[in-house]
Amino acid sequence: MKNIIFSVLLILFVFFSSCYYDNEEALYPFLNTSCDTVNVTYAGTIVPILSNNCLSCHSNNTAATFGNNIRLEDHIDVKTNASAVSGSIRHTGNYSPMPKNGNKLKNCLIQQFDIWIRNGMLSMGHARALLSAENAIQQRTAFHEVAAKGLSVRQTEALIKRLKSQKIKNKLKDKSETDRYLANLAEGLSRHLGTKVQIKQRGQRGKVEIEYYDNDDLDRLINRLNRM
Repeated sequence: MKNIIFSVLLILFVFFSSCYYDNEEALYPFLNTSCDTVNVTYAGTIVPILSNNCLSCHSNNTAATFGNNIRLEDHIDVKTNASAVSGSIRHTGNYSPMPKNGNKLKNCLIQQFDIWIRNGMLSMGHARALLSAENAIQQRTAFHEVAAKGLSVRQTEALIKRLKSQKIKNKLKDKSETDRYLANLAEGLSRHLGTKVQIKQRGQRGKVEIEYYDNDDLDRLINRLNRM
């Protein structure tokens, strides 16, 4: 009889211990102090969540077959489907539950995903970096690259710096090519007119300077120009 009672008590202990372990987060959420809700980033937080729970069906290679053609491997795809993903991992509404045929994600992971959405999927640091761009074209170029690659704030700052540097290089290159073109024109005119010619440009405007040395030389140049 004692053996039977001991066996029953042992089974009950294992049962309740298992239930406690499986539902500890739900029963005692205040004990969970390891959930980082401050440093939530795409690369450091969202990518691991998706890699561990979603990409078996929603990677670029598997989405067409298993994931209803919903891809969650690239940042821009995650951003596009963010609301649907939030509903799926919460197991709410008409969304298909994720992970498929699996348990609901821990509250911490769901909270982190929602924080990422609430923060606009780009932090204030990203916004400040994008605002430091010199013009709207640079901002749009940088934003699309940040969204597509999920760049960090530091990487975004480096991208803006690179775009600015590229613009300066292009300006210098354009100026150098323009200067060479105008110099070649001036040299050709000098040979044709038999005197020194300079072409000076400022923006879209400029002037052509033709030197003459006396009145006779001026008359010669005028006659030459009239015949051109």
